[in-house]
Amino acid sequence: MSSWETIPAIEVQRVCSYITDDSTIASYFQLSRDEVAQIRASIKPVARNHSSEPSYGGLRASSGLEQERALTENAIAGSNRLKEAIHNLFARWERKHGFQEGAAEILLPAGYRP
Repeated sequence: MSSWETIPAIEVQRVCSYITDDSTIASYFQLSRDEVAQIRASIKPVARNHSSEPSYGGLRASSGLEQERALTENAIAGSNRLKEAIHNLFARWERKHGFQEGAAEILLPAGYRP
């Protein structure tokens, strides 16, 4: 049997992320089950929700329409926040460069540089 040190641990970790049976992985890489278990134990758990938005896991499992409504409202709110941030960016640019209101929305996307 080869040692796990000769096989990049990242390769074994990748396979461990989608195959849960250590003996299958051990036979594929020609490692012992203990070596695979040791590599699996070294994998750090990944945070799945990086968003500051609320999680929708608390809703009932049969509430597909409720989840769709909640996600639609979330998407609309995010779109409105983005639109407001872009409008504020254009407004600051207009004040800084002395243009009238609304000019940045036309000039900047067209490639204007002061």
